[in-house]
Amino acid sequence: MQRQVSIKVGVAVLFVFLIGGLLIWYFIEKEQSFTTPQEAVLEVDPDLVLIPGYQLNNESLFFFINSQENLGAVYAEKGILGWKAGMLTSGTSRFDQIAANFNGFQSQDNLYYGVVELKDHQSLRMDDVEVRALNLMMMGNEIAEQYNLRGLYIWYVELEPAGEQRTLQLIDEDTGEVLDEMVIEA
Repeated sequence: MQRQVSIKVGVAVLFVFLIGGLLIWYFIEKEQSFTTPQEAVLEVDPDLVLIPGYQLNNESLFFFINSQENLGAVYAEKGILGWKAGMLTSGTSRFDQIAANFNGFQSQDNLYYGVVELKDHQSLRMDDVEVRALNLMMMGNEIAEQYNLRGLYIWYVELEPAGEQRTLQLIDEDTGEVLDEMVIEA
């Protein structure tokens, strides 16, 4: 009889600890989760100028210009209680220095990105995969003037790590000619 009582007490104590642990997890998770991916990223650094890349299902990609005018990227993921930002990564070169050269790029896991000046009928490819380009004029005239974004695009591509070098090519869409290329050591 006494053994049954101590088993019941043990189960009750275990149950209380389990519920307590779940409540602590819930409150911590709720405090770190946000309604939108933008809110989640800006909670990490409210001074970022966010440039939306995409939002698909439970993942969102943002590029940003930080207070030192460096270009960076961050993913946000939707969890059970809302959106949470991943780790912010940015380069050490100022945004305008990256834009001045075709040979500037950054990478984060399987994401390769940089800034390029594209003219009409030009596109980018990396290892025969089309590279997306975001026209930075979408940020509006005030931001475009502040950061000198006119004519600039953020290019990005997500590719599985290859363990070898990759080649980014600037292509003339009318002729198919390779206008410039950059070799990226993976």
